[in-house]
Amino acid sequence: MCHTKSYPHSPPSSYTSHMAVWFRILFVNRMVALQLTDACLRADTARQRDM
Repeated sequence: MCHTKSYPHSPPSSYTSHMAVWFRILFVNRMVALQLTDACLRADTARQRDM
């Protein structure tokens, strides 16, 4: 019984920090994906210009 007493206190902080890390990862991934798609579109337009 005594080891379950500390359980309710640990999840909130670890959960919020976990969510913050996830949001940061998702935000960075979105920025990288936007930059990659932008570069791909530029490469495609440059290729069409050469043709």
